Amino acid sequence: MNRPEPWQNGGMKQVRELMHTPVYTVGPKDTLRHAVHVMNEHHVRQLPVSQDGGLAGIITDRDIRLHVIYLEDRAESGDTFNEALETQVEDVMTTDVKWLHPEQSALDAADLFITEKFGGAPVVDEDEQLVGIVTYIDLLIELKRLLGNK
Repeated sequence: MNRPEPWQNGGMKQVRELMHTPVYTVGPKDTLRHAVHVMNEHHVRQLPVSQDGGLAGIITDRDIRLHVIYLEDRAESGDTFNEALETQVEDVMTTDVKWLHPEQSALDAADLFITEKFGGAPVVDEDEQLVGIVTYIDLLIELKRLLGNK
């Protein structure tokens, strides 16, 4: 039995239809404190790291927590948490970023999230310029739509 392609029968959307724009970002020289502030202010868990309009990396709330725990495990002073938050983003961010293109399907995004255990991914255009971000919540909303619970 042949399964219909996702784009048939009112099927699956492209990443461009799911992604959020504008994207909240931080720079490589920003502090983790600033990144946490941006995450809290905008209720996000990951921030692309932008440099000259391009994607230099990504930092997640998990990256920050692991960094703070790592430093606290090795510290003798009680002020390690505050010191850790003064670390620059570039010292903690992931630089080998996996991203999506706007023309890819929501299924491609789901495959990436499942394979890499990601909660979201930046979206870049053909010039590798950051144009959006897609999260697992966006995919759940699309799944709900496809199941008929608009």
